[in-house]
Amino acid sequence: MVVNKQVPLAFTLGKYSDKILCDVLPMEATHIFLDRPWQYDQKVIHEAVTNMFSFTYVGQKEKPRSHT
Repeated sequence: MVVNKQVPLAFTLGKYSDKILCDVLPMEATHIFLDRPWQYDQKVIHEAVTNMFSFTYVGQKEKPRSHT
């Protein structure tokens, strides 16, 4: 699949806010895919069993609740 469009996206997880550049792909549902570069840049820990993410922001551990 060729990606020929990108869009900036601002998002908030708990107290954490960030802006990322997203590739635009045709989909049937709306999702934000947080790919590895974002996870590594922010030192995110992904808990596979619960499908939850946690990270440290301003010295405090953040673990936003899932909305799914």
